[in-house]
Amino acid sequence: MRRKSLAIENGWTLHTDTWTVTCLAVWDGWSLAVLARHQGRDHHGAQVCATVADQLFSDAPEH
Repeated sequence: MRRKSLAIENGWTLHTDTWTVTCLAVWDGWSLAVLARHQGRDHHGAQVCATVADQLFSDAPEH
Protein backbone atom coordinates (compact mmCIF):
# COMPACT_ATOMS: atom_id res chain seq x y z
CA MET A 1 0.00 0.00 0.00
CA ARG A 2 1.41 3.41 -0.96
CA ARG A 3 1.19 6.14 1.64
CA LYS A 4 1.99 9.79 1.08
CA SER A 5 2.11 10.56 4.78
CA LEU A 6 1.47 8.67 7.99
CA ALA A 7 0.99 9.96 11.53
CA ILE A 8 0.97 7.65 14.55
CA GLU A 9 0.21 8.43 18.19
CA ASN A 10 0.19 5.89 21.01
CA GLY A 11 -0.57 6.41 24.68
CA TRP A 12 -0.68 4.43 27.92
CA THR A 13 -2.44 5.53 31.10
CA LEU A 14 -2.55 3.60 34.38
CA HIS A 15 -5.80 3.92 36.35
CA THR A 16 -5.22 2.18 39.72
CA ASP A 17 -4.53 -1.35 38.40
CA THR A 18 -5.99 -1.05 34.87
CA TRP A 19 -4.08 0.18 31.83
CA THR A 20 -5.80 2.13 29.06
CA VAL A 21 -3.89 1.89 25.78
CA THR A 22 -4.74 4.08 22.79
CA CYS A 23 -3.32 3.70 19.31
CA LEU A 24 -4.11 6.12 16.50
CA ALA A 25 -2.89 6.17 12.90
CA VAL A 26 -3.92 8.73 10.28
CA TRP A 27 -2.97 8.61 6.59
CA ASP A 28 -4.34 9.61 3.17
CA GLY A 29 -7.88 10.37 4.36
CA TRP A 30 -8.09 7.25 6.54
CA SER A 31 -7.80 6.77 10.27
CA LEU A 32 -7.49 3.80 12.59
CA ALA A 33 -8.12 4.06 16.32
CA VAL A 34 -7.84 1.25 18.87
CA LEU A 35 -8.65 1.53 22.57
CA ALA A 36 -7.78 -1.35 24.90
CA ARG A 37 -8.04 -1.73 28.67
CA HIS A 38 -6.36 -4.47 30.65
CA GLN A 39 -4.89 -5.33 34.02
CA GLY A 40 -1.33 -6.40 34.62
CA ARG A 41 2.14 -5.32 33.62
CA ASP A 42 2.49 -7.09 30.29
CA HIS A 43 2.23 -5.47 26.87
CA HIS A 44 -1.22 -6.84 26.09
CA GLY A 45 -2.67 -3.47 25.00
CA ALA A 46 0.15 -2.82 22.55
CA GLN A 47 -0.27 -6.36 21.19
CA VAL A 48 -4.00 -5.72 20.65
CA CYS A 49 -3.17 -2.61 18.59
CA ALA A 50 -0.66 -4.54 16.48
CA THR A 51 -3.07 -7.45 15.96
CA VAL A 52 -5.88 -5.14 14.77
CA ALA A 53 -3.56 -3.49 12.23
CA ASP A 54 -2.28 -6.88 11.05
CA GLN A 55 -5.82 -8.18 10.57
CA LEU A 56 -6.87 -5.10 8.60
CA PHE A 57 -3.89 -4.99 6.27
CA SER A 58 -2.82 -8.62 5.86
CA ASP A 59 -5.18 -9.10 2.90
CA ALA A 60 -5.26 -5.50 1.67
CA PRO A 61 -4.67 -5.10 -2.08
CA GLU A 62 -1.58 -3.22 -3.20
CA HIS A 63 -2.20 0.25 -4.71
